[in-house]
Amino acid sequence: MKRTGFLSLISALCMGHSVAAEKPNDHWKSEFQVKQYSSQLVGDTLPYRLYTPHKRSKEKYPLVLFLHGTAERGSDNEAQLTSSVHEIFEYVRGHQDAYIIAPQCPNTS
Repeated sequence: MKRTGFLSLISALCMGHSVAAEKPNDHWKSEFQVKQYSSQLVGDTLPYRLYTPHKRSKEKYPLVLFLHGTAERGSDNEAQLTSSVHEIFEYVRGHQDAYIIAPQCPNTS
C-alpha cells in the first residue's frame, strides 16, 4: 500500500504547497457525480460531489473526505472543486483508487 505517498500529498496540501505541475482543465470535474443530501429530520439539504473509483471485484477502497476553505462556500455544488481537490483526484486516479466526497458548506454557516 502507498500510504506514505498519500500522507505526503495531504501534508503538502495542508501546508499550502501546490503539487500539480500545471493548471488543470475542468474536464476532470465531470468524473464527480452531482449529489445532494436531504435531511428529513431538519429539512436541510447539503450539496456534495462524489467520485467513485472504477471498481474491481470485491476490492475495498478508502474514503477521502475533502473539506474546502471559506472561499468555496455556497450552494452551486461546484465551488468546492476549485481548490486542492484536483491534486487529490489526480493522486487517487494515478496511485491509490479511493472514493472522494466533497461536500459544500452553505454561506449561512
